[in-house]
Amino acid sequence: MAKLKIGVVGAGSISDMYLQSYEKNERAEIDAICDLNEERAKEKAQTYKATKYYAITEISGN
Repeated sequence: MAKLKIGVVGAGSISDMYLQSYEKNERAEIDAICDLNEERAKEKAQTYKATKYYAITEISGN
């Protein structure tokens, strides 16, 4: 069965709770993380081995 690719919007401290749960789920793959602060998104992506990270403005069109 293919893994469900997960994208998380928001990379603040509460995101760790969600990301840790997804990381433990063998049917999920953390694919992307975005945040208002691109550096924070990048750090979380590195921590949780996400393949992509974005500033929220890149995906919202604003």
